[in-house]
Parts: sequence; C-alpha cells; structure tokens
Amino acid sequence: MRNIEKTACDTGLLPVRPSGNRSWRTLLFLSLSCVTASAAFVAVEFGGRITGSDMGFRAGARVIGYFTYESARPSGPQTSSRPNFVFEIPEDQFRFERTSYNFWVYNNWMPPGEMVLQDALGLEFSYPSGYGFLSLGSSNTSLFTNNLLPLTIPAVEQFDAGRTLYVILDQVQPYRATRVQIDRLSVVPGSGLGQPVIFGVERTAGSVSFRFLTEPSTRYAVQVTGNLRAMNWMTLTNIGPTMEPVVIINDAELVLEQRFYRIEKTPE
Repeated sequence: MRNIEKTACDTGLLPVRPSGNRSWRTLLFLSLSCVTASAAFVAVEFGGRITGSDMGFRAGARVIGYFTYESARPSGPQTSSRPNFVFEIPEDQFRFERTSYNFWVYNNWMPPGEMVLQDALGLEFSYPSGYGFLSLGSSNTSLFTNNLLPLTIPAVEQFDAGRTLYVILDQVQPYRATRVQIDRLSVVPGSGLGQPVIFGVERTAGSVSFRFLTEPSTRYAVQVTGNLRAMNWMTLTNIGPTMEPVVIINDAELVLEQRFYRIEKTPE
C-alpha cells in the first residue's frame, strides 16, 4: 500500500480486494470540510431477525435500522425534523421511520415484579395506528453510571437475552405485533466524538458502498479519482439537503486499479 500524506480530516486508508486476480485497490476516504456530527449527536445501527409476526412478515427475515439521539438531552423525548428512528425489512421492501420518540437509560433499575437490579436502555414510539418499543436490559449494573444518555452504547453481547424490538398495531381488534431479536448493535464511529463519520464500507462483486452521516440543510459532493497526485477529482454524485441522517453511496464503476474517494461540503 502506498504511503500518502494524511490531512487533519482524513479517516484513513482502506484496502478492498477486487474480483478475480487484479491487484488490491486502495480506497482513501477524506472529509475535506470535516464532515462531523455535533459533539452531542450519537448514531446507533442495529440489526436483527424477525422471530414472529402477525403482520405478514416472515419469521427469520432480516431487519436493519438505526436511531440517533442527542446525548446532551436528558432521558425523554428525542425529536428531529427528519427521521431519527428507522428500520427496514429488505425482503418486503418495508420501511418504518419516526421523527420523535422517547429514549431512556436506567441505571440500577429494578423492573416491576423483579428482585434483581438492572441497567437498561429503551426506546418507545407511537404512530397513528399503533406503537412500539426497543428494549435492552442487562443484569450487569456497571453498563451505565448514571441516567444520562451515553456517548456510546455497550456491545449487544453485554445485554441479556431479551434484546427485542416490538412493533405493535393495536386497533382494539385485532391486536397484531412484529417481534425482532436484535443481534447487532453498534455506535457509528465518530458520532458524538467530533470525528469524520464515514462508515459501513462493503465490497461486493463489481461495486463498493459506504455510508456517512449528514448534517441538516447541508449539501455534499462525493468525488473520486484514480490518481491523488494528478488531483483530477470527478464527481460521483451530489447529495442535496436530505431528510436522511445516513446516506448510502454505491459505486459500481470500479474500472481503475486504485480508487480514492472524498466527501466535501458544498456551498448552498
């Protein structure tokens, strides 16, 4: 891998193996204008499998999603002008999103009817035809030191078996629910820490995809070049102000032996 001088906003070098016998490609992700989240903004990705559903979703179907929150706020309402809680069931092309919910952290909490202290975090939301919640509890009472929202969230393995997301449609009759067992939970690197937040790099046959966090009312240019010294950057795509806190970029035109990417904010 070649040595390249890093900028203050560089997120580092990442090699991705191409198809066939071609050499390694090197991807360089730059954030020229320091694409960062505010110090109190935290984004969390999660994934899981449906364990049962009265809403027509297949048991075992994959669920992916994320939620964001402002750790500077006390436990309680989290409200945004854009979706800050999203989950999808890809095989059904189903998407659910909310712009507000209650997010809470319990430290040394004793659930009703229990005799054992727990640390727990939860997220509860409502929508016109129902309600739901995401619930993670642990008998390990050292996960949280207070009831303030954390800048990071423990790995999913540190929570007890009841790692669940419930979505409930309650129209009195009938009562229907979808239950998801969460098996993946991670804080987006850099969110809440004032660092560049490009993440989720995936390599598939003939393409590379990655994600980054956006800021409200901000435009971005995703650019690419095959030669850093030439500095001949081409625009892969432009991202206008978006309601999505997370943007997915997919590049299917991998025709160069090496490929470098950068993301910069563009003027309004």
